[in-house]
Amino acid sequence: MKKSIILQATTSLIILFAILNFTTSEAQISNSERNHIGVSVSFGAKSAKLSSDLTAIHAMNLMEEGGSAGLLWGNKVVETKLTVGFYYSASRVPHTVDLVNLESSFNFYPLSAISGRRHLVEPYFTAGLAANNYKFYGFYTGSESTPNYSVSMEPYLGNVVSYLGSVGTGLEVNLLRENDFVKLFTEINYNSALLQKSSAPFANTSISNQISVSIGLSFGLNRF
Repeated sequence: MKKSIILQATTSLIILFAILNFTTSEAQISNSERNHIGVSVSFGAKSAKLSSDLTAIHAMNLMEEGGSAGLLWGNKVVETKLTVGFYYSASRVPHTVDLVNLESSFNFYPLSAISGRRHLVEPYFTAGLAANNYKFYGFYTGSESTPNYSVSMEPYLGNVVSYLGSVGTGLEVNLLRENDFVKLFTEINYNSALLQKSSAPFANTSISNQISVSIGLSFGLNRF
């Protein structure tokens, strides 16, 4: 029930943001300020909680550190962003887990929607969909239960792919707002798993309570 509600809410927000994006883009065709396009890079951390029938990772708090890069486009009210990210388990995590993150999101800027112009500081709301591929390494499964110190790398054990809906909020600082734009931003998101697929031996492993925090930079061209 909880996942269904989150899925419906996330889908509704994405549809709303898409309509706002299209509507405001059409309304700005005759204005001097049109859409913008650019790239985004960010660094941050993602936390989650593991539940598994594998004792070594059951109830393990997972902290991933890394960054992402992607494309963005939109207008002063709604912005669309597509990113790919790579994250690695922090040193305090007892077992190695790598993460590949693919995400599509929409940002909505309420101040710009009300005033019709960009501001130096812009709060925003965000919603999106993501796919997280968690790759596990180590010596704690049935086939790799005994550490082999003769090898320099931990063996790959399997993965859990989690499809997520996300909602969050952020804050941008617009350093340039003319023909070119440069924006600093910080963002926090709560992610809820809508569907998970696992390879053996992680068939009974699930990932929950996923929260991400990031700081980054966006830059590109206005008025195209």
